[in-house]
Amino acid sequence: MVEFISGEGIRFSVVVVEAGKCFRSKESRSSFGGYCSEKGFVFVESGSLNWLGVPDKELLKEFWSMDMDLLVSIDDTRNFTADYIVCGAKSRFLAGMYPSGRVVYDLLLSPGKKEMSCKEFMVSLLGYLKVMQDGE
Repeated sequence: MVEFISGEGIRFSVVVVEAGKCFRSKESRSSFGGYCSEKGFVFVESGSLNWLGVPDKELLKEFWSMDMDLLVSIDDTRNFTADYIVCGAKSRFLAGMYPSGRVVYDLLLSPGKKEMSCKEFMVSLLGYLKVMQDGE
C-alpha cells in the first residue's frame, strides 16, 4: 500500500491503529512498531489507549496539528479509536470506506462486493478525486 501511494507521487502521513489480535507475538508487534518509526508513521498500540479506547493525545499531537487537504481512512469497521483519530484531524476533505464508523465523510466508497483491497480502494479513490478535481 505504502509503495503504491509513494509510486503515485503523493505525499502522505500514516496513523496505524492496532485492532484486536493483530500480532502473534510481542516480537512481531515490536518489529512492526520499529517499521512504523522508521517510516515516520504513528503506531497506536492497544496499550496506549485508555479504558474508553481514546489514544494518548501526545502520540497524535503532531498528526492532529497538520493542516491536510485530504484525510483517507482505510478502516472499514466500526472502530471507535480510528473514528476518534479522524475526528480530531484538521482536514478539508475526508474520504473513507463503507461501512465506516460514526464519522461524517465527504466521500464514502463502497466495495460493491464482499471485500475491497486497500489497493483497489486507493485506485477507486484516486479516480474519483481526479474527476472531482477536473470538474467533470
